Amino acid sequence: MKSFKSHIDWYILLTISTLMLFSLAFVYSASASYAETQFGSQDKLFYGHIFRVIFGFILIFTFAKIDYHKVARFSRLFLMISIVLLIFVLIIGTAEKGASRWIDLGPLRFQPSEVAKLAIVLYLSLIHI
Repeated sequence: MKSFKSHIDWYILLTISTLMLFSLAFVYSASASYAETQFGSQDKLFYGHIFRVIFGFILIFTFAKIDYHKVARFSRLFLMISIVLLIFVLIIGTAEKGASRWIDLGPLRFQPSEVAKLAIVLYLSLIHI
């Protein structure tokens, strides 16, 4: 069995890290007054964003460890599932602002179009492997 060692493109990581860290300042400056009036604390939305940024970094380093050849085997299946979800949202989707965009499964609510975007990118990038 061949060992897979992840390779991190440091230029891309630096760019993404910079954008994510700048977003902290942007979110704080844009939401401080709103959070103060809505929640009584200027930092409420900022702390939520910090959590999302840290979670994003964890996901980046986790997915960097996954061999993309293994993902390639499932890209066609993932694309088919996303197409089924897009058809499913037309039938039982929750209408928001005049269009069916969301699938509501109780505690889980998501937009199948976001799943389809990821599926298309994976399928097109891995189709020639």
